[in-house]
Amino acid sequence: MNPSRGWIAARAHPRIVLAIALALGAAIRFWRLGADEMLRPEAAAWSAAIAPGPRRVFELGLHYDAGKLSLYDLALHYWIAAFGQGVAAMRSLSAILGTVAIALLFVAIREIFASLRDSDPSAADAAAGELAGAYAALLFASNFQMAAMARIVRMYPLMLALMLAQVCFFVRAHRRAAPMNYIAAAIFAALAVAANDTAIFFFVAEALWLAYPRWRQARRANQPRLSTVRPALSLALAALIFAPLAAVAWRSGYGAFEHGAMAWVEPRPPWWPIDALRGMTGNAAFIPILALAIWGMWIEWSRARRAMVLMLCWFAVPFAAVIAISYTVTPLMMERYVLASLVAFLALAGVGLASIRTPWLRGALATLVVIQSLAHIHHHWRKSEDIQWREAAAVARAVAPRGAQIAVMPPDEPLWVVRYYLPVEERSTAVGADAHFGGPERRWSFRCGAEPIAIVETDLPPDAFAAVRRCYPRTVADFRRVAVVGR
Repeated sequence: MNPSRGWIAARAHPRIVLAIALALGAAIRFWRLGADEMLRPEAAAWSAAIAPGPRRVFELGLHYDAGKLSLYDLALHYWIAAFGQGVAAMRSLSAILGTVAIALLFVAIREIFASLRDSDPSAADAAAGELAGAYAALLFASNFQMAAMARIVRMYPLMLALMLAQVCFFVRAHRRAAPMNYIAAAIFAALAVAANDTAIFFFVAEALWLAYPRWRQARRANQPRLSTVRPALSLALAALIFAPLAAVAWRSGYGAFEHGAMAWVEPRPPWWPIDALRGMTGNAAFIPILALAIWGMWIEWSRARRAMVLMLCWFAVPFAAVIAISYTVTPLMMERYVLASLVAFLALAGVGLASIRTPWLRGALATLVVIQSLAHIHHHWRKSEDIQWREAAAVARAVAPRGAQIAVMPPDEPLWVVRYYLPVEERSTAVGADAHFGGPERRWSFRCGAEPIAIVETDLPPDAFAAVRRCYPRTVADFRRVAVVGR
């Protein structure tokens, strides 16, 4: 066989896998994007993004999503100006970012293998990095959690895209002295934290990683040198860029915490990371992905140890940080706060697939995991689970006396969703019910107001729903997971 033709084939294989990943990922992220009604978490971003002007968007973003700066809300503000505020139109921004993240993960893994090999990079190393990146992108594209986050009006796809872009430049800065690399890494890091404050866990992982190459180079004189000064400078510069906004984010987040913003998060057991990974990958896909991740680490540990240590930090530190905060400050064990760990888990599994030398076995295992991941997606999407706020808002508006207010329970995010489905001139008629969640017993308290009609989410705890029904005993209409009730 002509060696040049073999090299072309080796280069073409990962590109084909990447093309499949991009096509599959885009199809999943855009399929029936507007079919479900607006979700409760989406309403906060919409409410801030429709404000008149970027300053007001920033202020409302801090108010509605305390502790998180309004980078995504600002992006959504201009997106709405260009494409409108239909549910599908707004979600398409996340779908595009989620699809871009697939390509960025491929580039990030390729760069990690090219720049952090324990030997001087070679053509074989580049091919191995491309193959690992392509399979990581395929697993990322077909993962339920990644797809679900890329189909809602929230900041997480933006955060992930910025984090993955930052990794590419951060890793390149280890071997390349061009200032663009560490400056771009700093800018993307600051923007990622501005998109969502949990991104800081990822950059703590990078800071901890920098201690490893210095320690290893001190022990082994013949170890190929990596610069840790330039990557460290990028993180310091990112902190400097973000510093002016850090105080604002801290005051907003701490104030919300003091008022019980996190009171609804339930404590989890110490083995929560396993439960989280199983839930985010699906019961069927979890075992093969875990096996592939362990296999990849074992095979690559001897020849790409620095790359593996970086990816292990990427995986472990967000989990460790969330657990530490949960047991010392407040429960914080939510899957969306450790999305970076999930990306690393999928990337390690991609490394495992690329480490299998038998092509047919590698292809068969990749196909198996993708099918299991798609089955997980199908399981969640086979039946509509969204709340029928649009229908409830239309009925409540029709039966309420002209000019009368409509109570919404719970009074926070559901209120914004109901307002979304009301005509612009009538949005002020929807008001939050006189209710509060928290206290030592972590329960809802409810007081009957003057509003003649209420829209009530039926997923409330039984005691809270019973309190609402005592005030509003008449059922006007029942819809999926929501009811319109009256006196």
